Parts: sequence; C-alpha cells; structure tokens
Amino acid sequence: MKVIRVLALLFIVLSTSGCRSPSAATNTTKALIQPTPLMDGIVSYQTFSQVKTLPKLKNAKWKTLEHSTGFLTVETGNYSHLGFTGTATFAFFKGRLLRTWFVTPQYVKYRNALTKKLHIKWDKTSQAVIGKTQFYYSLKTVTWSDLVLQEEAGVWISNQPGYHDQKM
Repeated sequence: MKVIRVLALLFIVLSTSGCRSPSAATNTTKALIQPTPLMDGIVSYQTFSQVKTLPKLKNAKWKTLEHSTGFLTVETGNYSHLGFTGTATFAFFKGRLLRTWFVTPQYVKYRNALTKKLHIKWDKTSQAVIGKTQFYYSLKTVTWSDLVLQEEAGVWISNQPGYHDQKM
C-alpha cells in the first residue's frame, strides 16, 4: 500500500516539476476545469460517491489504500475492461478523481487492445497524451491521469510544510 502511495506521489511530483506557483496552477485549473476521460469512460473530477454509483461499479467491493489529507486511493478487484479482468484503482485529490490504474494478468494483450481501441501512440518513456489525459504504463499497470488536476496536486504537495526539507 505504501509503495503505491509513494509511486503515485512521486509520479505527480515528477510530472509537475515545471510548475511555477500555486496561483498559476489554480488559475490554470479554474480556466480549464473540464473533466477528461480516464479508464473505461470514467471521467476526472468525479467524487468517490459518484464513481461508486456508476452502473459498472454499483456492486463493487472497495478497499481503501490511502486516506490522508487531500488524498483518497481505493481499489476494487474483479473489474473488467475491454474483456480483461483485473484490479481497478482510483485516486482522488481533494475529493476529485485524478487518476485511474488497471492491472491485469494479461497485461501485454490488454495494453495492445487498449492501444488499438484508443489509437494511442506511446513515446519512448511509455507515456502518451490525448487531450488532457496522460497515459502511462509500467510494471503491468496502465495509468490514466488528468494533466490539469495532476498539476494542481503536484503544486499542492510541493507547498506542504516540510516538503522541501525532505531528502529524496
């Protein structure tokens, strides 16, 4: 659980290292606050309550991986996407859906099916961007993130007391 949290936070910080100020990210977010597609037609900015009521997730059994100031990460098993079964993970920042992950034992076939369906063109770093959605794959996981909300979360994290005192 801690590994997922550390990887998620590291991903946010590294992805937003070019941010200049909290007000810049906040202004950008306010101007561009439009949900972007994440996994399986689920969109960013939804609350956990909204996600739980989606038809595909109404009967899901949820496990909380992280619940800390500003963040909630939950997962559910036996999730099906594009005909593959696996675990779906949902990360919320300040109550808004920021990121989704999908892990399946048939990872290579799944990634190929997803690539074909969405016409994804992966770069050399295993990333792709379509609109404001960033895709990333590694360690048998495909991740979808809202770039605008991710920037806001990265700035928020970097402005937390003691953040700059930590050694990486």
